[in-house]
Amino acid sequence: MTAFTNVLGVSAATAADDKALWGKLEAASWVRDGSPKAPRTVYVITDPNCHWCHRFWEASRPWVKAGQVQVRHLLVGIVRPDSARKVAAILGAKDPAAAIEQNEVAFARGGIPPAFAVSKAVEQVLESNLQLMRELGFQGTPALIYQNSSGAVERVRGFPRSGRLDAVMGSPAP
Repeated sequence: MTAFTNVLGVSAATAADDKALWGKLEAASWVRDGSPKAPRTVYVITDPNCHWCHRFWEASRPWVKAGQVQVRHLLVGIVRPDSARKVAAILGAKDPAAAIEQNEVAFARGGIPPAFAVSKAVEQVLESNLQLMRELGFQGTPALIYQNSSGAVERVRGFPRSGRLDAVMGSPAP
């Protein structure tokens, strides 16, 4: 990805880079949480065992339930040994979005029960999402990618703090 350095010495992507990155995210394997007609989309690289991913899921509920934000979960299995099998349970469910919700609602009690095995198809999704995570420069979860109000792609490592959540979601909580 080509980048330039702005006056503050911070690397920033060009509009063409942003468009290419957004296209990669759209083409990736993700699970939608929220209305497909929501005006804002936030991609989150998440692990079903990640405490901070769970905190983001909880914090995002007002925007998702109000139809203002669609969260697209790119699932990885890196936090605990059973993470990949939990991803397999989510992706193998009749309704993966409902399975993510089941995992989050029961998070304090261990989340969704892991699948007995991880299929080749799920292994490919996990590898592809992990590769994308690394390509984007992230080393852990959650990792958030969204377009700001001017359309530029922004990245957030970890749980967004200190009012940054409003920027990610595009407005104060409804």
